[in-house]
Formats: sequence, structure tokens, C-alpha cells
Amino acid sequence: TERSVRRINNHANQHVTDNGSTALASLEQVLGDPEAKELFRKWLFREFADENLMFIDTVNKWLDEEYQRRQQHHPKQLINEAVAIINKFFVPNAEFEVCMPSAISAKLRDFQPRAKCARRNLREHVAHVFDLFRCARQTTMELLRRDP
Repeated sequence: TERSVRRINNHANQHVTDNGSTALASLEQVLGDPEAKELFRKWLFREFADENLMFIDTVNKWLDEEYQRRQQHHPKQLINEAVAIINKFFVPNAEFEVCMPSAISAKLRDFQPRAKCARRNLREHVAHVFDLFRCARQTTMELLRRDP
């Protein structure tokens, strides 16, 4: 674990610039290292902010190109999973409510596809929520970079 702490510090020291533009890359490197990520998760837990990392992990799985490709013939399942993610992280008093600017969280909470719609429309809903999740993930990453 001490090696991972040094690795986190090295990433942070090597990649943060005056304008902070590469600090996000440093966070991505930490998240890509299993030991460093686990230390970061523990720290977030102590800071009562571990829902941010849970959201990133959950949405990364949903956004994964291979996962999307395997599920392309099952858009209703993707929609149901997206709604479950929204309910877990974005509805008021959610189990793991993520702090997000209201403009983004409102769009996510408002995402309610019609129960019965054509397959083509379901794919449009998937594309829409895909964009919303990408935006929310990016925002969460930026918030973690600045103030977890």
C-alpha cells in the first residue's frame, strides 16, 4: 500500500499543471491502477464521497463499447439498466446520491422513456442517455479532481 501511495503522489506531481488541464489525466491514471484506485476508494469512503467512484464504475460498465455492442439487440434492457442507474444515483434521497450540477441531474431525472415505443425509438433513447451519462461521468471526474 505504501508503494501505491507513492504512485498516487508521483502521478499527481508529474501531471498537474498550472491551469490544472492534465490533472484529470492523473485521476484517470489512479483509477486505472487497481491498488491506487482501492486506496482512493477508501479515502473517498472516509470523506463520505465514495458514491462518486461507484457512479463512475457503474456508468463506465454501461458505456463500455463492447457491452453496448453485445446489448445492441436488446435496447429495452439497456434502457432499464439506465433507469436503474439514474434511480440509484440521481433521484432525490437516492441510495448513493451523487452531487451533480442541477442542470445535469435534472436531465437525468427527467429521462423517462415511454413504456411502449418502437425499437428505433428505444435506440434513440439509448443514444440520448449515453450522452447524458458521458456528461455526468465527465462532470464527476472534474469534481473529484477539484474537490472529492
